[in-house]
Amino acid sequence: MTRRSAAAMAALAFGCLLLPVSGRIDHARAAEGASTEEESRRAASVRGLYSPDGTRPLGLDALAEKIRRNPGIAFLHNEYGNMLLQAARLKEALAQYETAAALEPRSPWLWNNVGVANQALHRYGRAKKAYRRAIALAPNYALAHYNLGVVYDMQGKDARAIDQYQRAIDLDPELLDIRKNPQIVANRHLAAILAKSYIERGGTVLFPIESSIPEPERRKRPR
Repeated sequence: MTRRSAAAMAALAFGCLLLPVSGRIDHARAAEGASTEEESRRAASVRGLYSPDGTRPLGLDALAEKIRRNPGIAFLHNEYGNMLLQAARLKEALAQYETAAALEPRSPWLWNNVGVANQALHRYGRAKKAYRRAIALAPNYALAHYNLGVVYDMQGKDARAIDQYQRAIDLDPELLDIRKNPQIVANRHLAAILAKSYIERGGTVLFPIESSIPEPERRKRPR
């Protein structure tokens, strides 16, 4: 697999990570201290993404119609973008993410998704700009740091990639969990990331080496 195709697959995977319909509050938004009113509005939007009995998510057509009736809700545009991204309709997804970010320009998770779509389209300069904007809004936003590292990785800028990966994992060790971050299994810098993080925290690197000098025989205990 080429670096470019790997980047596109990673971008698609990361787009799925930010689906608020799972009921989780994104760490970056929590760090920014979202207001009760905003969270109430978002919760209402989440309920509106499901069928009346709350068991099935709306399809693309139904969600598009909901957006037509409520064009000013950033959350709906973001969710529509997520569905389009999963369907590999990348340019349409990007348009929805950009609309959402324009409606709520101080929401770092929306700028992360703008970066994801640009990354999937191999627009690495625009992707980096979006990730940096997300990080400027929420410096401890681990996923945006990781995604920025992916872009540097695809561009062959290994040192910068490792710095961003390390920052991301230090902020959120769960990014090492394949269930949260499927791309971690293909990260060719993982050993360097962990070693760098460990050393900077005051540890030393332990290498699996053996000495040619045999261990001294233990003295036999007297009976």
